[in-house]
Amino acid sequence: MLKNIFHSIVIIIIFCFLCLWGCEKEPYAIKFEKETIDIGTVEGGINVDVVFRFRNTGKETIEIKVVRPTCGCTAPGDWDQTVKSGKTGEIPVTYNTEVLEGEVSRVIFIDTNIPGRESIPLVIKGEIHNPIIIPAKTYFLGKILNENETLHGSYMIKYYLDTPFKVSEIVLPDENTTARVVTVEPLKEYRLDFTVHPPLVKYEFITKKIVFKVGGKVNNEYELFYSYLVPTPVEVNPQNIELDMEKIKIERIEWRINIKSNIEEPIEILDLNFDGSGVKYSVTALREKMFLQIPLVFPMGFSFPEDKKIFHLTFKVKNDPLDLLYTITIQEKKT
Repeated sequence: MLKNIFHSIVIIIIFCFLCLWGCEKEPYAIKFEKETIDIGTVEGGINVDVVFRFRNTGKETIEIKVVRPTCGCTAPGDWDQTVKSGKTGEIPVTYNTEVLEGEVSRVIFIDTNIPGRESIPLVIKGEIHNPIIIPAKTYFLGKILNENETLHGSYMIKYYLDTPFKVSEIVLPDENTTARVVTVEPLKEYRLDFTVHPPLVKYEFITKKIVFKVGGKVNNEYELFYSYLVPTPVEVNPQNIELDMEKIKIERIEWRINIKSNIEEPIEILDLNFDGSGVKYSVTALREKMFLQIPLVFPMGFSFPEDKKIFHLTFKVKNDPLDLLYTITIQEKKT
């Protein structure tokens, strides 16, 4: 009897030893509730929030260094960057379904400090029902040199229903803009063409909105934006110079002021003046006087006097219809 009890105790001790030896935690280990999340069937045009939950099943602290989406439709939120042994963490991701249709699958990679699993793929999948997709809702018409030019643009519209496509209203930003819908392929693809008639707004970057309303089974509205730029007749860059006073102690510094003509006539620099001393400057004409440069050379050791912390370079431009006095400011670089 005692012999059997002794044998049983030995077996239990050996079993416990083997269990402890075999069940010892790995230094680094991670276990996700789900590495693939199925969002099911979703009506398009909304953001879907998903959370990948995990547990640190190793002995060492896990670091989630980076969360890398593989497309613009997924965006990570604030995730748990360090998770100690035995603790849980979360990686929230927002999935935008606005320009998706049908069965979809998107991968997000997480970079960790786990040997052998330095990059872990996580998947969001589902089926999106988006009756209308407008792939690009912004349209840049370009840099326009003539304010009397007529501008044209188009938005492509993909349609995924078997019922007739019905436009209920197009709200235009002003009386200078007109628009119409063109059928590219019935029940599949349409196009919203728009025209911006002159005169255009001058010397500004202009952005305007078209509200496109669809009726029928869709009954939704979409905001579409277009923009353009009519630059000034003469462009001057830069208009402010900040000198690195530490760098100028050991070497000379050169800046170039660029003057570009957006008019048809050649330009020249008039009344060029610098309200200081010790700086060399000149005018260089390029491209048949359609592009000019003013090099400013600051000698090594240049400094601002106590009573003057800002210098000015001023000039006018021949044939500039605005007849402006251009002023370039020169000052110490802010630390």
